[in-house]
Parts: sequence; structure tokens; C-alpha cells
Amino acid sequence: MCRKVDSIDILREITGDLGITEEPISNYYSLGKILGSGKYGVVRQGISLKNPNFKCAIKVIDMNKLSSQLHSLIQEILTLKKVDHPNIVSISEMFKDEDKLYLVMEYVEGQELFDFVTERFKLLESEACDIIEQLVKVIRYLNSIGVCHRDLKPENIIINKDTLQIKLIDFGLSAYFDDSSQLNSKVGTPYYVAPEVLDGKYHKECDMWSIGVITYILLVGYPPFNSKNMRVIYEKIRKAKPEYYQAEWENLSKEALDFTNRLLQKDLKKRMSPGKALCHNWIENKTNFDGEVSPNVLRRLANFTSPDKLKKEIFQFLACNLKTETMNQMNTYFNSLDKEKTGMISIEHVLNKFEELNYRSSRLTMLRELHAKNKNLKINYSDFMTRVVDITREVEHDDLVKAFQHFDSDNSGKITKEDLKNLMKRKGENLSDDEIEELLHQVDSCAEEDSKSNDRTEINFDTFKNYIYKLSPMSPSLRVNDFKSRVREDQLSMDMMDATTHAPSGNRNMSMNKSNCSDDSRKSVDFVVAFESD
Repeated sequence: MCRKVDSIDILREITGDLGITEEPISNYYSLGKILGSGKYGVVRQGISLKNPNFKCAIKVIDMNKLSSQLHSLIQEILTLKKVDHPNIVSISEMFKDEDKLYLVMEYVEGQELFDFVTERFKLLESEACDIIEQLVKVIRYLNSIGVCHRDLKPENIIINKDTLQIKLIDFGLSAYFDDSSQLNSKVGTPYYVAPEVLDGKYHKECDMWSIGVITYILLVGYPPFNSKNMRVIYEKIRKAKPEYYQAEWENLSKEALDFTNRLLQKDLKKRMSPGKALCHNWIENKTNFDGEVSPNVLRRLANFTSPDKLKKEIFQFLACNLKTETMNQMNTYFNSLDKEKTGMISIEHVLNKFEELNYRSSRLTMLRELHAKNKNLKINYSDFMTRVVDITREVEHDDLVKAFQHFDSDNSGKITKEDLKNLMKRKGENLSDDEIEELLHQVDSCAEEDSKSNDRTEINFDTFKNYIYKLSPMSPSLRVNDFKSRVREDQLSMDMMDATTHAPSGNRNMSMNKSNCSDDSRKSVDFVVAFESD
């Protein structure tokens, strides 16, 4: 019994308050079928009791079995709470009981890349290229925030077989690094581990080696360093001389072979970095089309706000209930604006886009002033996604009710100070009473006079609904304030339409045309964006 308590206590002692709540998880989620299992527990499908349509994946960890692996669990939690990228699984809440820890995570539709490849045996070269490009972008992003994954392999990647979008799911062996020190732990999976890791002296470059191995497997269906004997596998990895049999590679492009070979280099100076890999001909020439962003998306990027914690939580909840098609479209827009392929959108790039179109707006002036103060301003993924929701068009009334119930934890019909405090605690945010009261005041100040609560320490549904509508990018107040620039913005839409309809003929299926520049097409893409300093 002592070891169970000590494990949780050690978690808190080492990492501070991680947002682990002692409330029973059964108050919020029901545990369904097993999605996967491991040495220390299982992953189950979770269903929200307040919103049965909301699915999540809940990692159930047996604290009795952790012992020496506690550090890996801490590392995974810390990393998942830090990362923010469209191709990395997200963590939302954590619960504990007497002997188990529950990590509530994003539910990812699809299957392990390993199973996907096994079923297909091998992929089309264009499909492999698409998958690898996503993976390289993830590593470039992780490098930028000082994280080395150290265990890249197909089993740790979930892929949607219809869209080929991937999600990296396991960060148990990840480590933080800086340029002045080396990593020394000999960790990873035999087939994918880099030669320098076997020697115990390595850095972030080891992840690019693993991507080289994965690329090889996706293209020909087996690993470059193979044997039934593990010692032989390690010897082959140390020699770093993969064989490219003509029978397997003759039908593949020379660019694919060159890309793979440039990653499987023992000499770190010769091994491609993520930036160089993304500029390689194999990646750059997979398509000649660079998808255009909807003019409405670009237009809304000039309208920015810095959201309070409550607003951010509300919009994240609502975003989880959007239609798959809408989410896929928004992911496409995000990737189109992420020109540097870092997992963040540069404000400078957005401003340049406006300059190209000679667009003028008071909001754009404010954006320029903000950028002038901090040249490193970026839009991260979650801020982009959670602020694009046009409540008046994309969200049904029932979804607003479910969002309200999500906050009303005791089903009292009102969101109280205690409700907000408990919710924020589960999210890892320990807010003071004064901070909670300030959030409640902000909500109440947005309400109509006849729906304001008599008690500033609670929120009723009408107040909650009015608060959300007034924060929506297409709320009536924003429409009135924006009226003077509407004519100019309509011209912007037409300018962009003209530009995209003159794209090369082979790309027009992804271009905008006059029919999809109609008012109806503007329903899904109006933005209120917050910024994060890089």
C-alpha cells in the first residue's frame, strides 16, 4: 500500500501540481472497450457522461507496476502537456484513485502505422512521402521546443487510413535537451535506434535516423537492418550501410532513394536535419500545388483577441464536437499558413499575405503594431483551432447545452465558482478565488441585462450562451464594428478568388472558384486568434 501512495507523491514532488484530481473518474467518464494494452496498464475508450457523443482515450496505469518506470510516465505527462501540434496526440485531464492513474487523452481514429503497413504490405510512394513529411514536421516542431522523442517507430504512430493524417502517441522515452549537452541513456527500439544511441553519446539527430528507417520500411516493406539475432542487428546499425536491392528500388524514384540514404548516415554532419529534409526534392516535388487559404480565414487573422482561460476551455470543448469535414478543412488551412513547417504560424507571413493583396484595416494596423513589439509572435495550433469556431453557424444549440453541462459538474443548472475551480484543477490550472471571480465577472458583463445573474458567483445558461455568442467571430457586435471594412474585405475575397482561379489547370480541383466564394462558403472560416511568443 505504501508504494502506491509513494508513486503518486513522487509524481507531485518531482513535477509539482500536474493537475491530477482525486475526484472519481466515474463522475465524468465511463470506461469502454480496450483499445490497447501494455506492461503497466491498458488504454480504454472513454465516453463523457455529460456528452455521450464525445469520445476520448483513457490510459489506465497501474501504479503498483510502475516502480523504476515512474520517470518515463512523468516525462510523458510533462511532454504531452507542453506540446501543441496537429500531429501529436493531446492530453486533457488526469485522475487518480487508490492505485490507478487515469490520463484522459484525445481519441484518434485509425490504426497503428505498423498494422496499416502490414495490411498493405507497402504503400504507394506518394502515400509514403505524405506520411514522412508529416513526421518530419513533427520532429522539427519538437526540436524547436527542446524535445527529443527517442522512440520513433510505426507502432507509436496512429494513421487515419482515409486521410493518411498521422498522430504521434507515445512520449514515454522522450527527453529535453539543449545544444550544450549530450543525451546518454541507451533507449529506443532495436530496429529504429540510431548508431550513436547505441554508443550512449547522442543528440536530437537520432530522431531523423529513425525517420530514415521508417521511410525505408514504408517504401519496400522491411527494415534496412534486419536479422533474427539482435546482436547482428546492432552490428549492422553501427556499420550504417543499408542495402538497396535493385529489385525492390527500381520502381521507386531516385529522389526517394536519395532521401532515405541521406537520413541513414552515421556521420551527423551528412545526416539531414528536419529543415533540410523538408526542402529535399522528394518532399518538395510530391505536389506542385500549395493550397490557397480561404480569404475569410486570412481576413479573420487580422481580428485578434487574447482569450481568458474560460473562453479557451469553452472553445476547445466546442471544437471537439465539430464535424470531421470541418476539422479536416481547418487542418488544411493551418498547414497552408504554416509556411516554415514548424507547427506554428508566423505573424510575419500573415502580414506579408495582406501586403500582397494591398489589404487595409484598423485591425490589421493593430496586428502590425503587435508584431513590431515582438518579431517572434506565432499562432500555435490550439489557439488557431479553438478560435475559428463560428458559433452562430457551426455549433448547434444542443452543443451549447452540452458545453454548459460540461462546466456544471454538480448538475445544479448553474456554473458555480466551485465548478470552475474543479474544472481548471483537472486541466492543471490552480486558480485563486480572485481569479475565478474575475472569470465569472467577465461572463456576467457580456450578458444581456435580463439574463444577468443576481449572484456574481454563478452563471446560468442564458448568460453562458450570450457570453459565447458575443465572443464568436461572427457575433452581431463584431459585425457592426466591422461594417465599414466589409466592402474592402469583400474585394479581398474577390482578389484572392481571381488569384486562385488562375492556378495551374491541374490544381483547380483544390482552388477556389466563383461558386465557392459565395456567402454560403463563408460559414466555416472566420477567426479570432490569440498569439504565443515563440
